[in-house]
Amino acid sequence: MKEFNYYQPTEIRFGRGRLSEVGEAAAKYGKRCLLVTVPAESAPVFEKLFGRVKQYLSDAGVTFEHFAGVVPNPTTDCISAGAKQAKAFGADVMLGVGGGSSMDAAKAIAVEATHPGTAWDYRWCSETQPTEDTLPVVAVTTTSGTGSQFTQVAVLTNPAENDKSAIFNNNVYAKVGIVDPELMVTVPSHVTASTGFDAFTHAFESYLHPSASPYTDMLALEAMQTVIENLPTAVKDGANLDAREAMAWADCLAGLCIANAGVTLPHGIGMTISGYEPHVMHGEALAVTYPEFTRFTYPYAIEKFAELGRIFNPSLESESDEEAAKKACEELDAFMQGIGMWLCFESLNVPQEDISTIADHSLDLPDYKNNPRIATRDEVYTILKNSYRRNNLT
Repeated sequence: MKEFNYYQPTEIRFGRGRLSEVGEAAAKYGKRCLLVTVPAESAPVFEKLFGRVKQYLSDAGVTFEHFAGVVPNPTTDCISAGAKQAKAFGADVMLGVGGGSSMDAAKAIAVEATHPGTAWDYRWCSETQPTEDTLPVVAVTTTSGTGSQFTQVAVLTNPAENDKSAIFNNNVYAKVGIVDPELMVTVPSHVTASTGFDAFTHAFESYLHPSASPYTDMLALEAMQTVIENLPTAVKDGANLDAREAMAWADCLAGLCIANAGVTLPHGIGMTISGYEPHVMHGEALAVTYPEFTRFTYPYAIEKFAELGRIFNPSLESESDEEAAKKACEELDAFMQGIGMWLCFESLNVPQEDISTIADHSLDLPDYKNNPRIATRDEVYTILKNSYRRNNLT
């Protein structure tokens, strides 16, 4: 068996109704909490949700201020604004409530509020890295896909440089991750599909990753199976709590995978897409290239693509690995169309003339080096060009 390490310092609190524990969880790490969220007016449900969170904090004796300035694909500007408020308030614990943007912003604010310079100065590629002075973070996820509540990653965007990058350091792991499926029943259908597809890619790319281990493979396989079986129901019937609970579980599993293995070519490309096209959600940026990515990659990972094909279609057990791997691409295509994620650059309003620039920077992040087949810039350009327009399946 392959040697491996597995590290997960976050306390996992999973289950229906667990939001009620958020005050007590925050109080374990501080008495002055900065609540980090998107604006309440972003969705009708948020005002009630944030009100509940504030009441739980008060009941636990935690003093708080609310930073409601998180934007999708959180920017360096919004993170600096949150850090300024955290320092002025004297926050000693951060509480991120929301999707990946809110949780990532809380982690990045926790760094900037306690270190010289800005959070951007502490990215994965920087000589200077976050220290143990980073404020403790409690993360409450309201979507099923990003896995940020269980990872050492805080994604942030620098609009001045059209660059989307990440802090990657063990000191930004949340101390507590709360996953309450009841918070997810109001998530809109397309957001459900986009975040759910993100969870699938986290699991699948971890499965393909050279740092995969028997432990992460076990988690990834269950995550993929769970997404395939439950995401279509969650997309069509958001109030189905059983499907929401299953997707929340898949998100947890996939987050634990990427924290210990990682992601591959599509994530580096997807980060670049969102850096230049901030209106494109992360899950959309992944979906747009996935049909081309699978066909580019599967001949170099036959056994693992074959396993995916058989999860989709058990009848492929009787087929050779080569045939099952090839058909896995077709099965995934059909799945994506069924959940409304059969996307192309044209449908996402990405100008065709931007594709070359995106290709120029898609290998800036090191994720592509983890792919079973390592792409060149020109091969990435071909993947992107072939993803500009896409016909529906017949």
